[in-house]
Amino acid sequence: MPREILFLQYEELKRDPIVQVKRQASFLEGSFNNEGEIDEVAWRCSLERRKDLEVNKDGERVRNGG
Repeated sequence: MPREILFLQYEELKRDPIVQVKRQASFLEGSFNNEGEIDEVAWRCSLERRKDLEVNKDGERVRNGG
């Protein structure tokens, strides 16, 4: 059984992704070397970026091996 649980709310992630990325890293006992890394993680996880990925445009799943 986990001793600690981090609760996230979509609205908080959407409103302030940088703060939430820092919060998640702290919870996982991780750290970043600089603000650029935090920005990169927030960008990679953003809905704006993910909605434009090819896999999300056609609605089909990518299968390994055909």
